[in-house]
Order: sequence, then C-alpha cells, then structure tokens
Amino acid sequence: MFKRHQKRAYKISKNVSLKVPKKLVPFVDYLGQRTKASVANIKKLYFEIRQQGYQGCYMSLYRFMKTDVKNFQTLKRSQRLETGPGEQAQVDWGSFGEIEINGVAKRLYCFVYVLGYSRALYVEFTTKQNIQSLLECHIHAFEQLGIPQTIVYDNMKTVVLRREKLENGEVKNHYNPAFLDFANFYGFEIFVCPPYWPRAKGKVEASVKFVRNNFMQGMSFKKNSFSLEELNEKASFWLSQVANNRNHRTTGERPIDRWLFEKAYLRFPSKQQRYQISHFEVRSSTKDGMVQYHSNYYSVPLEFAAKRLFLEEVNNLGVPFIKIYYEDKVIAKHIVSQGRNEWIVSDEHIIKNLRQPKNTEKEFDIQVGNLEKYSIEIKIRPLSYYNQFIPQNKNGKVES
Repeated sequence: MFKRHQKRAYKISKNVSLKVPKKLVPFVDYLGQRTKASVANIKKLYFEIRQQGYQGCYMSLYRFMKTDVKNFQTLKRSQRLETGPGEQAQVDWGSFGEIEINGVAKRLYCFVYVLGYSRALYVEFTTKQNIQSLLECHIHAFEQLGIPQTIVYDNMKTVVLRREKLENGEVKNHYNPAFLDFANFYGFEIFVCPPYWPRAKGKVEASVKFVRNNFMQGMSFKKNSFSLEELNEKASFWLSQVANNRNHRTTGERPIDRWLFEKAYLRFPSKQQRYQISHFEVRSSTKDGMVQYHSNYYSVPLEFAAKRLFLEEVNNLGVPFIKIYYEDKVIAKHIVSQGRNEWIVSDEHIIKNLRQPKNTEKEFDIQVGNLEKYSIEIKIRPLSYYNQFIPQNKNGKVES
C-alpha cells in the first residue's frame, strides 16, 4: 500500500513520466487537457476534479501543478536522451563508505561504466579515485564491453581541470593531460556534462543507484578478512547473472541481448598494444621557474612560475625523461637526472627567462636619470694612483 505522501510514476507519453500523488493519478490526463486549454486557475481545477471524484486535498494538487506539471503550461517535456548502438557510454564514481583492509580504514569507491544503447554495465571497486585507478578501470571496461564513439563524464578533476568561458560565449574545456592522452590513444571523444544538467548522464546515475540498492544491499565486510579481489569477483558474478541478464525497465529487453547487437558497432582494445599508464605527479613550481622531482630541480619557462603543474615520467628507448604540463599543454621536457640536489636548466629557458620585459627601459630611466644607457665605463688604474690621496709625513712615510 502507498502511504499518503508517496508518489507514483505516471507516463504522459512514451518517453515522459511525472511523479504524481496517488489520488491524482486518475485525473492527470484531464489536468493536462485543461492546462493546454489555458486553464491555469488551480482552485477552478480543484473544483472540477472534485466533481469527478477526487478525494485528495487542495495542497496536493497545488504542489503538483506548481512543480511537477508546470511544464504543461509551456508544453516542455523532459525527453529521455537515447543514443544509437556504439555511440555513447557514461562513466561515474559511486561512494560506498569505509572498509577496513589490514587494520587500516579506507574509502570504498565503485567505478561504473554503462553503454547508452544496450545498458550493458561494468563495475569495479577500488579504494582510490586517482588518475591511475580511473585509467585502469576504463581499460578493464573496454576489454569487457568495448569502446564507443563518445564517453560522458561529470566535472571530475581527473578528466577536466577547468572550464573557460571564451569571449564569443563558447566554453573551452581544459582536460587533464593524462586523461586526454588516454582518450587519444583509444580514440574516443570526451563529453563533459555542463554544470546543473544531470539528465546528460542519467543512465550512469541510475546505474550507481542500482548497484547501491541491489548488489550492495545487505553486503557486510568482516574486519581484517576483506579483499577487493573478493568483492570484485562477487560483482562480476552479479553483472553476468543479474545486472546484464534482467529485463531492463526502460528498454524492456535484457542488456546482454542488446549488447550482442551493439557489439558490432563497438571497438575493442588490442592486448598487444595495451595503453601504458604513466606515473603522473602534481607539483607547484617555484617563483624562479623550477620544479622539484626526485631530489632534483628542473626548469620551466618563467611564465609558468608559481603554478600548479603536472609531471609525467616516460621512457624513450631506455632513456627516462619527464614531460611537464600546464593544464593540457606540454611546457618543458628534461632527461631525468640520476644524481641528487642537481639543478637541470634548459638553455631555451635561460634565454627566455632573462629577456627583459617590455617596461624594463622605462624603469631603467627612472633609476639612472639622464645617464646614457649601457655607456657607463669602468676605468682600470694601477694601485699606485691612489697613493696621492693617502696622508704622508715629511719623511714621505704614511701617517698612522
């Protein structure tokens, strides 16, 4: 039985549904027709449906008309965003409290990857949300379900560092360089949801709720005997037997059946050319344009002094070197020094950093007055020249 305050989902059209108080359900079609006929007076509507047998209170109708169906008045319907096979996947993290591993409390997260057309689902539990974990989980999802044309994300920092509004009104995303390199390697397009637009990734948000309310319901973890491997094994079994094997509420079909059709439109990663996850670190450069890495300092152009930078160590033909990024732009490259407390400075940075700023000449004029710039000479004289200024007695000896 529904409680008095509970609501039911009522389908207005094939792809539109509203949350409707139980006692109003029989009258929604009538209210929609009257609203289209420009009847906006709620007291009038209340009187009319009371004549038809409505037993609910006025305030239930009032709240419903002011919130849930005010889009009747402008005929704006919340259309479900559907995509074709192989077009899109959505990714998000779910947080599942704390767990204890080897006596240490750690946060538990769930990586969720869902294909838009088939609703085929992949999940993986981790204790970190860093870039390395994100990339590893993606690779596992790609191997299981495939790679679509586009993947949708929210504004997680491991994907997009910031959004810049340009003068023409467009928005430019500055992507995390590690993730951008990963996306380019596997050939998918990154789509970042605009702020306050949850419908853009509603499928993955619903999937996170499904994991929480189905798989994790009643799950308990014994202290000092918990392992992520065991949890992910259980999750894998649940995916095959429940999540991807059920009749999906929206499509009316099993995700596994739709995925077998969608599979032809997806790309799968080559095991021979698996992406090598690089080690990225975040560093702040000094005011004089240096960045510390493994007990040594490396130069960057002075315009990137006192900035938050990303360092990636890579290996090229057996030679380790670091690439330094500002946002998604490479600003410096250095061979990694094997010493300690060394300062590795690029000649290019020396020249660039020593260039005078545009206002240097003006500042010089203020400091030296009318002196001609760069014409000051330093004369060199023998030390005997200064003897004439030293006091001497009658015998020619220096007075003490």
